[in-house]
Amino acid sequence: MYSNGTQHPTLYQAILLFSAHFSGMTAGKTRSDVNRRLSDLRPKLQHALMSGKFNDGHIIAVFLVAALYHYGGNLNATATHLHGLSLMLDYDRQRKIKHKHAPERSPVVSFVHRQCIRFFNQLSTVRQKLLQFQPTVCTKSWDVGWVPLVTEKVFVPTIEATYTFQDFQFAVLHIYHRAVSIRQSPSYVYTDESLISEQIARLTDQIKNFQAQLDFLARGPTFWQRTPLANDLDFFPGKDPPIVGLTEPFYGYLLLASYHLIISLTIILDLSIGPSSTERLEAASALCRHYAVLQVAPPECFDLPILTALFSAGITFSPLSHPYGSASNFQS
Repeated sequence: MYSNGTQHPTLYQAILLFSAHFSGMTAGKTRSDVNRRLSDLRPKLQHALMSGKFNDGHIIAVFLVAALYHYGGNLNATATHLHGLSLMLDYDRQRKIKHKHAPERSPVVSFVHRQCIRFFNQLSTVRQKLLQFQPTVCTKSWDVGWVPLVTEKVFVPTIEATYTFQDFQFAVLHIYHRAVSIRQSPSYVYTDESLISEQIARLTDQIKNFQAQLDFLARGPTFWQRTPLANDLDFFPGKDPPIVGLTEPFYGYLLLASYHLIISLTIILDLSIGPSSTERLEAASALCRHYAVLQVAPPECFDLPILTALFSAGITFSPLSHPYGSASNFQS
């Protein structure tokens, strides 16, 4: 509908490419003519990027090609196209500012921006090519005001929380790549670590503020009727404060994964495993306690981010880290 309304032939061609490929896969075809179609579309997109003569339709077309590679498993091509997409998004914003136009993006391009971050987060760090734009969460540039235009109002808080979490993931990865670049530089000096630690401390505080919001939402009204938790499960054994039953597991899982982000930041700061910082111990402890509550029968879901988060807790509490027993009261 968008491509027809704007009379954008390049975008229309990209939509046909995307839909035809997956229609073919759904129909049971083992091969498609995607490569032939791409050989015709790609030069048009490259010319638009190199010439600077592109608009929202070209941006969406590049996103569709990146998504095609992403869902098809060609992750190196995904990384390349996401980087190119970020160049287009950044150039488009700078161009609007230069010509004194409103820098706000259209809802569909704002959606593409967020999905670009989401796909980037799902790539392994060795494949990632840094995007041209910076994380915007907790800044004046952060804007998801367009979300109500593309979804039902009841889902707006969940979409906002999801995009916020993904942008925090993006910020953690951004710090990771920056730390690797600084530490591998021939001009590296130990005092450079202070810059890394300052950025990590600031981001950790921002994530903790976000966790406070998630903690409130996880105990708020539910989207649909759920069986209440048994009273004895509201209090997890141990010396830690009790975990009150989480009534809305969606926010509970985001809360759970957010502790993984903090653990990741502590590992960037100190690569050694074990209880190298209070932040890591507190996050790992909270992660395990929240997981115990969320996995009360029947569990809502069980996905890779949660397994990754529990792996981080294992790094903190592993027997190799504590060969002589518990090292802290946090492990009670």
